[in-house]
Amino acid sequence: TQEGTLQYCTCTSKLRLHLLRKEKSWKNPSIAMEKEDNRVTEPGAVSVQSNRSTAPQILTLNTNKAGMEGLDTERINEIIKTASEGSRFYQHKQRCQQQLDNKILSLKQAAASFTHQHIMKATLQMDQLMKELEMKRDLSRTIVHIDMDMFYAAVEMRDDPSLR
Repeated sequence: TQEGTLQYCTCTSKLRLHLLRKEKSWKNPSIAMEKEDNRVTEPGAVSVQSNRSTAPQILTLNTNKAGMEGLDTERINEIIKTASEGSRFYQHKQRCQQQLDNKILSLKQAAASFTHQHIMKATLQMDQLMKELEMKRDLSRTIVHIDMDMFYAAVEMRDDPSLR
């Protein structure tokens, strides 16, 4: 059914997005899923918490920003954990992490329940839908978006006061 196809696509896209963010060892998202016994599963589907410490991952340092390379993230995360452990904020983040882990587990279980035939049927239906949407696409207009926050202008004005 079309509803089942949409549910499959939503489930797998959410799961892939999470797995790509969470497990950096997966270099190629197209081979993230492995076929086993005509069911689709991904490695490590048994437990979400298999390689996780007791601290919520939501409270870890985000090193995916400029200038954050080379930091001792384990030490920084330990400091964050020690400083926040026992607080209401920490307990709230633990509950949020548990909810996230439960959702991940349910998405993994749902993805594992799809057979290869379900996936092929859903893929064909999505390809057909993409073709239909492409035929309806209107390219007769051009839309321009201008970012008005003036960051670069403010830097130039700071460096050259005559621009004010």
